[in-house]
Amino acid sequence: MLIDNVTTKVSNTLSDSIQYNDKLSVMTGLFSIYAFDHLKASLGKVESARLLFSKAKGFDLLPDEMNCSPFGSLNGGKLETKFRNLLNQKVIAQEFAHWLEKRR
Repeated sequence: MLIDNVTTKVSNTLSDSIQYNDKLSVMTGLFSIYAFDHLKASLGKVESARLLFSKAKGFDLLPDEMNCSPFGSLNGGKLETKFRNLLNQKVIAQEFAHWLEKRR
């Protein structure tokens, strides 16, 4: 399945599509721990997962703050400032790391 996040939101498609024991493979240039937090309930159904972080088309056109990290916007971009202000990045990042480790 190819989702462009323009005509269809990735989060909605994943939430609606993921079923128990699914195997998930995702290639993305734009992903944040807040996306994981938003999809946590659906992603909990996944048996295994492969995430490939790539450089998104037009990535060089994004603000410099997103270009400085090899993971792009893993800790959120400008639009996710309200989430960063909740000061729960460490907990979410630990949950994300644990989730990834269990699904290798």
